[in-house]
Amino acid sequence: MKPTADILGYIVALLCLIGTQFPERWQMLVNQIVVNTLAGISVFMITGISSAGILNFVAVIHILFSLEHCVKNKKVSITKTIIFTITYLLCGIFGFKEELDILPIAASMLFMCNVISKKEQRMRLFSLANVIIYIIYYIIIGSTLVYAQIFSLISVLIALFRYRKK
Repeated sequence: MKPTADILGYIVALLCLIGTQFPERWQMLVNQIVVNTLAGISVFMITGISSAGILNFVAVIHILFSLEHCVKNKKVSITKTIIFTITYLLCGIFGFKEELDILPIAASMLFMCNVISKKEQRMRLFSLANVIIYIIYYIIIGSTLVYAQIFSLISVLIALFRYRKK
């Protein structure tokens, strides 16, 4: 299982390299759907049922809702935001095995802020914080997904500079 998880980690790394370079919000969201799906599968292969793996799939559902709102140019309701906040916390707790699982739960809260953000630069700032937490997590569990997060870090920093307001 570990070799397959490693291959998925490398694929996710490539997708993360380009993820925040898309100029449009909907493009970044579609990329995040693929990234979170593959990352979730990889984490399950390495750790079994865990907070990080479960939260990747909750993120996919959340992104799908956000993508629908983005395409229809509608604001996400406060009710849906509260429901997803509770869902992230409950699913994170469900997979909680050890103190290390606090990291993906915290990162998922930042990810949720990323997904509900209307402005691309704000999305990138939440991504930056999320990435830093996941770099630490993936180093500790020994996953090649750490490369995805390092590429994401580089991509986010480039995009923050590239799309900054002048």
